[in-house]
Amino acid sequence: MATNARLVVADPVDLKVRGIFAAVLKIDGANLKESTDLTADLAVDSLDALELALKIQDGFGIELDEKDFALFTSYGEVLACVREVMTGRPTPEEGSLWQ
Repeated sequence: MATNARLVVADPVDLKVRGIFAAVLKIDGANLKESTDLTADLAVDSLDALELALKIQDGFGIELDEKDFALFTSYGEVLACVREVMTGRPTPEEGSLWQ
């Protein structure tokens, strides 16, 4: 019996960042989309942005510029930044966030 089911492999970076957002902002991380607006949808203020940046740094063992982090407008931008910092280069489809 053949099925058309696809195995979806979860992105560990995305899962971890979602968990951090959920813990800091007291939200359901499963509802986050790359287009989720940090201010309009999540009501992230400067203190939240600082806490998110620090938790992400601790969680991934990376360094982020907290001032630059506060400029991100969407969950997708945060996720792309974490991936870029972890790999040391932008992903091809995203390009560098630091241009």
